Amino acid sequence: MINILIVENDCSLQKILLEVLASNIRNITVTSTISKASELLEKNIYQLLILDRNLDDGDGLEVLEYILDISPQTKVMILSQKNQLPDRITGLERGADDYLGKPFSLAELKLKTKKLLSFKKMTEQKSIGTSQFNIDMSTGIVTCSDQTYKLRKKEAEILSYLMENKNQIVNRNDIIWAVWEAKGENVPSSATLDVYIRRIRMSLFENKNAIETIRGFGYKFKAQN
Repeated sequence: MINILIVENDCSLQKILLEVLASNIRNITVTSTISKASELLEKNIYQLLILDRNLDDGDGLEVLEYILDISPQTKVMILSQKNQLPDRITGLERGADDYLGKPFSLAELKLKTKKLLSFKKMTEQKSIGTSQFNIDMSTGIVTCSDQTYKLRKKEAEILSYLMENKNQIVNRNDIIWAVWEAKGENVPSSATLDVYIRRIRMSLFENKNAIETIRGFGYKFKAQN
């Protein structure tokens, strides 16, 4: 059974989506808020998440970040009136697999849904380690001595790249290429990368100084040999 979760607060559109997607035998759940969606995601496994951004209790991107943390295999399609190029790029950068602006063609929706359900998302299962740190790429869990920290998917990918190049200066363009461009994903700005680095440091708490900023060049992960 294919399980689909629709997070949409427009009642008319909810009915349309149900009619279109119920043409095949599928288990479809509909909700309209971030809070309820998060509750459902904690209890159930969904193959596809169809997500609006303009929800009553916030931006649907909050749900997107949550599903990527707990179920990276779930495919995500955003349906939103926020359909300008910067909006679409933001959604895809944050982890959506597809982005369809409103109003949209029902035929295109059916085609995109079929395509998303037909492929299996690939997730890294490897573990990266140094003498101090270990990061499980399947969960984003970082271990250092007796401490554990939880990173989001892109944060884990950035940290793992820095760890693979430990004690070497890595420039921003190299990080962006390895984490985004080499995978065919939309490329963020250097400023966006700096935000990711700050979030990684905040997550590492007392070990935040393991990532050193080399002004004018990039970053270096300091590790004991």
